[in-house]
Parts: sequence; structure tokens; C-alpha cells
Amino acid sequence: QFLAPQIIDYNASGKIVSRNGNRSDVAAPQGAYPCAGDDQWCAIAVDTEQQWEDLRLTMGDPAWAGDDRFKSVEDRLSNHDEIDGHIGQWTMDKTAQEVMELLQSHGVPSGVVQRSSDLLQDPQLAHRNLYRYMDHPEMGNIPYTGHQFRIQGYDSGPRSPAPLLGQHNEYVLKDLLGMTDEDMIEAVIAGAIA
Repeated sequence: QFLAPQIIDYNASGKIVSRNGNRSDVAAPQGAYPCAGDDQWCAIAVDTEQQWEDLRLTMGDPAWAGDDRFKSVEDRLSNHDEIDGHIGQWTMDKTAQEVMELLQSHGVPSGVVQRSSDLLQDPQLAHRNLYRYMDHPEMGNIPYTGHQFRIQGYDSGPRSPAPLLGQHNEYVLKDLLGMTDEDMIEAVIAGAIA
């Protein structure tokens, strides 16, 4: 299902689709832009003419943005590299968080490109209580990721820390699989279970 448009396009026109990185085939500009700090980026995805106008205004409506080469979405797609350079110049002296907040406040889809270590500090994920801290017998108090969706009245977990190696062997082998104590001893001797 994900490749259906590309297959139809190939059958109709013979066009072989190649990788497009962070870009879209139908809208521009779209990409991840460098920001102040070490390896900090902000993703920006302009999909509509209104978002393009809002991006221009947010950046102070620079002269380059009014160039005829960027007038329509088709023009912007054809000159995407140049637009990327201009946007990158605008973002590079701001933090990724500043860029995102500024653009979002003006209706431009954007988001900080986060490392996994950044996710624990993300205010939206904290607000959604995505992480639960639990005491693990070997690792101490650590965060566990919950589910991205919620069902009202249902605890979607996680409900307990990760088990230790072999912690549930007896339950699984005896209660679920019906093995006897002798069967388990034989399996341990044979090296089948730890």
C-alpha cells in the first residue's frame, strides 16, 4: 500500500522514483535545517501556499523569498536547494527550540529533530506521561516507554519493570507448558534453558 502511488506513476509515465531524503514530491520547502548548537536541527514542512507566506513573514519576508523563482510550489520544488540554503542561513543562529516555537506560533509545521536522550525532557511527552519510572532489580529506577495512544479507563502500561533472564521460566514451563519438575531439570541439563 505504501508504494502504490510510485507503482502507478511508473506504469503511467515510466518514472523511476528515487530517494528524496526529507523532501516531498509535491511541496516545498521541506527539510531539516541546521540550528545553533552541536548537531541541532529543526524540521520544517511547508505544504500549502499559506504556510509558505507564513514562513516568509516569520523570517521577516526577506527579499530572496519574493523572487519569481519561488513564486509557485512548482518553482519552489525546482529551486529547493537554493531555498534550503536561505532557510539554513536563517535558522543557524537560533536554537532548534526557538525555530520550532517561532514557526509553530505562525502556523508553519515544524519540530525539533531530537536524539533519543532528548525525548525524556520533551514537555509534550512529559505532559502525556509517556514514560513511567520503575525500580529494576539490577538497573535501579529507570524510565520505561508507555504506549503512544490511550484508551479511556485502561492502563496501557507498562505495569512492571523488564524481567531478569529466566525470571519467569518456572511459570512459563510449568504453568503454561505443563512441564514437570523432572522435565525442567532435564531441559536445564541439556542446556535448553538457563
